[in-house]
Formats: sequence, structure tokens, C-alpha cells
Amino acid sequence: MANFAKIENGVVTNIFIAEQEEVDKGTFGDASTIKEWKRDGSIRANPAIISGTYDSSKDKFYWPQPHASWTLDSNDQWVPPITKPTDKTKHWYWDEAVYQADNTKGWVEGV
Repeated sequence: MANFAKIENGVVTNIFIAEQEEVDKGTFGDASTIKEWKRDGSIRANPAIISGTYDSSKDKFYWPQPHASWTLDSNDQWVPPITKPTDKTKHWYWDEAVYQADNTKGWVEGV
């Protein structure tokens, strides 16, 4: 048994566990729209999640973009446009509205 994702127009629409033979014979639809993945990222970089995306040119799954301003880095991980503060004594969270109002800010101290 293995983990599989059904992909439609680059978006993961379903995830399921099955035998490769069942996928190959079309039990779950067109086998060309189904990709195997592993939770540890050893196949296709990241686990597939519903509403995540699949990049066929890189053969990788991506989680949904967490915020409109975040971009993929050279390791294909979502990163904010501003580095997170390093003060470990505080809890920081990203506030997209703060960033959109002033693109020199975005990390907000939480409670």
C-alpha cells in the first residue's frame, strides 16, 4: 500500500491509500493524474494535501501558499518577504495586513 494524490489542473483534489496495481489499472481514474507521495517527503519533496499544488516540471508537491506575499525559495519552501525576528523569548506570527500596509513590517508579537 502507498499514498497517492489525485491532481486536477495542478491542484490536489483527493488523497488516498492504494496498491500501485489498482492505480495503474485505472480504478481511481486516469493514472496519469495520480502521483505517489510519502509523508517524510522522500518522494516528491512534501506530503500531498488537499488544495495543495503539484508542479509537474519539478515533480514536487507544495502546500498552499500561506500568505499572498510569501514566495518559494531555492529549496521550494514558502518563505516570508521579511525574516522572522530571532528573539526566542517572544511568540511571533505573520500578519499579512500589516505587511500590505507597510512592506517593512509583517511579523507581529503574539501573546
